[in-house]
Amino acid sequence: QALKIVLGTGEQEAMDHVRKPTENLEAYELYLRGRYFWQRRGEDNIRHAIDLFEQATALDPQFARAWSSLAAAHVTLPAWSDASPAEQHPLAVSSAQKALILDDSLAEAYAVLAEMARFDKKWVEAKAYFLRAIASEPKNSTAHLWYGEHLLSVGHTRAALEEFLIAYQLDPLHPSTNNVLAGTYLRLGDTSNALKYGAVTWELGSGFGLFVQAEANRRLGEFERAMEFAEQFGDLPIEVVSKLYIKAKIDAEKMSLFFETVAENESALNLGNMLWLYAAFDRIDDAYRLLKLAPDSIDGFNCDVFWLNGLAAFRQDPRFTDLMTELGLVDYWREHGWPDTCQPAGDSVICE
Repeated sequence: QALKIVLGTGEQEAMDHVRKPTENLEAYELYLRGRYFWQRRGEDNIRHAIDLFEQATALDPQFARAWSSLAAAHVTLPAWSDASPAEQHPLAVSSAQKALILDDSLAEAYAVLAEMARFDKKWVEAKAYFLRAIASEPKNSTAHLWYGEHLLSVGHTRAALEEFLIAYQLDPLHPSTNNVLAGTYLRLGDTSNALKYGAVTWELGSGFGLFVQAEANRRLGEFERAMEFAEQFGDLPIEVVSKLYIKAKIDAEKMSLFFETVAENESALNLGNMLWLYAAFDRIDDAYRLLKLAPDSIDGFNCDVFWLNGLAAFRQDPRFTDLMTELGLVDYWREHGWPDTCQPAGDSVICE
């Protein structure tokens, strides 16, 4: 008011929307604290964020961004804990829908609905929601980050990298963005950038950064350096077998111990991890055995494992086309473009 800014009606409404997401200062403070903990990820942080967002929405039920943040926290919790998607996802959808009723321009809420569609392998619906999210708020880093993960799931790795880089430009200290950048560069064989973002990921608190640095150094032939990182892995089953993976890739005599440990931990590892661990050593029949035993375990979140480099033999197997057809990806590719490593061949698919 003091500056007497002259604005058009639309500009004034836009400024009011950004400036006052809630009139309740306590609710806003709870929301900001929740965002801080959610951005850091990890089970304890996400659970604490959920509690803070719930307090914020209780103080101001009209606080749309608190509802969308609550939805996002429910979506991410299963990836960082043993929380069940069956319990968390309905809560995510409900909160996202409440947010959009209050404000239909919130990118994060659309991105949550997109994530639910991706999980259910509704690829076209997921893409539509993601594009709507980005159109609503082009500078929302979460929308770009999750759309990139969708692109990874459908095999469009280079397009995914473009989205991750946009997300990084918008929020360079986001742990998950640095995490996926490290992993994507590793997929593409760019060990220099994999090491760069892997180091940042580790500094930001993600153990995946250690794995990226170990694997990148292994690929460079820096075996001692690779083992320095691998020895820092924790005691979770995936960390134990990942350490043995690095050792077995360096020393073939360690391979029998690696496979014994993998077999012992099959029930404790998710399907995506198991596929990678077997296929990375060309144990293709074991990988497809797992898929046959647990076909319902394949969701849209773990489909990205199919496109890891080092899994060429898995993709070149005749069973791969049938798998992609069952997952609905072949139909998606015919309409939205073929993945980086595959091309159509009549009614079949040829992959590298």
